[in-house]
Amino acid sequence: MPQSQEIRLIDIVPGTAASPLVCYLGYVSLNEQPQYKALSYVWGDASQTLPIQLDGQAFDVTVNLKSALRRLRHPSGPQTYWIDAICINQNDISERNQQVSLMRNIYEEATIVEIWLGAGSPTTTSVLGKIE
Repeated sequence: MPQSQEIRLIDIVPGTAASPLVCYLGYVSLNEQPQYKALSYVWGDASQTLPIQLDGQAFDVTVNLKSALRRLRHPSGPQTYWIDAICINQNDISERNQQVSLMRNIYEEATIVEIWLGAGSPTTTSVLGKIE
């Protein structure tokens, strides 16, 4: 479990749209002012999951999160993110509570917070095109 100001960050390995999603976790201290982005997203149905490769092992994420990871992945360089479902051990209640208490700082310290609602459709594209 991370120490009081430690968080995990995920590095998304570069790839093409068709290549497998490969990611690595690492620990950092918020006191060191690490450079990362944060993702805020709709989890989707937790019972519908797909695997990604995390630290060399299969790791299940929701369908919507896998879609977001594919969209966030860059073809030529790793991308570093804080993503709650991956960076917090959801099965460890003590860790989860400790990390949730840091979420305000995590989002405030991120260089950018990206929002993912899901894959677009012609309707959402049309509606978003009208927002100025």
